[in-house]
Amino acid sequence: MNPTLLYEKVRQAVRTRIDDGTYLPGFPLPSLTALAEEFDVGRLTVQEALRPLEADGSIALVEGRGYFVAGDRVRRDLDTLGGFTRTMSDRRALPTVRVLSRSHRAAGPLHARTFDVDPSTDLLRIVRLCSAAGTPFSFEEILVPADLVPRLDEMELGEFSLYDVFAYYGIHLSRARQSLDLTTLPAREARILGVDPSDPVMAFACTSYDTQGRVVEFTRTFTRADRAEFDVRFSRDPGSG
Repeated sequence: MNPTLLYEKVRQAVRTRIDDGTYLPGFPLPSLTALAEEFDVGRLTVQEALRPLEADGSIALVEGRGYFVAGDRVRRDLDTLGGFTRTMSDRRALPTVRVLSRSHRAAGPLHARTFDVDPSTDLLRIVRLCSAAGTPFSFEEILVPADLVPRLDEMELGEFSLYDVFAYYGIHLSRARQSLDLTTLPAREARILGVDPSDPVMAFACTSYDTQGRVVEFTRTFTRADRAEFDVRFSRDPGSG
């Protein structure tokens, strides 16, 4: 068969599987070898077939992990949603995110109140380290109802933001409540973030709501004070005296 036709056959098949949900956003595509065997073509042909899909944002190549389905990304206005605008000290630094752990836990009394669920409700706990220019920037602990997004605990959350994943599955955030405090970290977490246990860090607690009023995420973010600036914007209430 003509090499161009082989290339188009693979590309169209992968595109169709993305569009019909066979390949879900946030999940990996089959390996190049698996696709080559399925379509009886060479790995180079598969690579050529995937390039246009990567170029148009349908898939993303994660170094050492392969190709992942990207879905439609969502634009976020942090002033409206989060209350704070986060600015890295070095704006030219490319941020990287590394998932340190994923686990399941019961909501318990405290988070049952946060999510308005039964204390026995299963929550997915995700711990991530965010870095810029190779230097640790923030340490995140994220809690999400385990049944909110299918197989969320298998997704590549180092490549895709949780807000992108929510948007892929029709979960649209409408507002968030965020608080800021100063704290210190236990020795283990301080070591991961690259600070001394006695150094103060900025601690954000953020509860995010979707357009139906459900709490879909609770995040605690611990940020190095020497690596970030935060802007808060106030406007005068027209009705105030």
